[in-house]
Amino acid sequence: MRRLVEFTGAHISGITICQYQVNRAKKITAGLPKWSQERLQYTVGDYNQLPENFKENAFDAAYFMESLSHAEDRTPPLAQARKIVKPGHLVGAWQWMLTPAFNYSDAYHMDLKRGMEYGGGLRNLNKPDARHVEWNKAGLEVLMSYDMGEDYIKRGWLGWWIAVTDGHDLPSKLTSSYYGRRLTMATVSVLEWFGIAEAGTYRTALMLEHCGYSSAVSGELGIFTPAWVTIGIVPPEGQEVKQGPIADGPETFAQILDKHPYYLNVEGW
Repeated sequence: MRRLVEFTGAHISGITICQYQVNRAKKITAGLPKWSQERLQYTVGDYNQLPENFKENAFDAAYFMESLSHAEDRTPPLAQARKIVKPGHLVGAWQWMLTPAFNYSDAYHMDLKRGMEYGGGLRNLNKPDARHVEWNKAGLEVLMSYDMGEDYIKRGWLGWWIAVTDGHDLPSKLTSSYYGRRLTMATVSVLEWFGIAEAGTYRTALMLEHCGYSSAVSGELGIFTPAWVTIGIVPPEGQEVKQGPIADGPETFAQILDKHPYYLNVEGW
């Protein structure tokens, strides 16, 4: 959030269900210039039922950062975003997603899916077409939906899973190696045994290790991405969602947006 404020000057209100995250955000923000502090607001709450300080039709945009996949049904939080964002404005999400290549009939694919869900505290990972239905049910028309991770590879970057499987420099190669992972787990176990780490830290580390392995293998197979981007638009009040063409990247998205009948062109705004 603070980086977005730094680059755009926008006033941003964030919400998370975790008090620790809010405490840490406030601690970091306290060291920023007053100009930045005035533009940042942090709230503990449930995105399925937003607090009263998130007023209806009061925001110019909303975005979800890797949070939608923690909901079994994305429709309620998306509907809340639709409620607070002005008609003709955008709602975006960076999400964990099964790619169209994922096969529900493949037992190995399903094992990897369960590994990601168990280890990452995720619920019901699904594919883009199913996710689009959730956006439409929430009252949002999907304008763009694509794998940003695949876009990186097309531009010459390494796959996102390399940092987990092989590493991209000496420190990450050590931590991602077999012995590096075993050393990390042993260290966590010792820290918990001495009471330096909270009880349950080792078990949590095992869960995250399971998620890391499952997601990395899924990435190598091309059946999962942690960088699927979806952007939708809020229709005018009282108007039902009419799903039009969906852009498969920034270039086509710009074309669709320029021609859209009510993007930033709703009476009263």
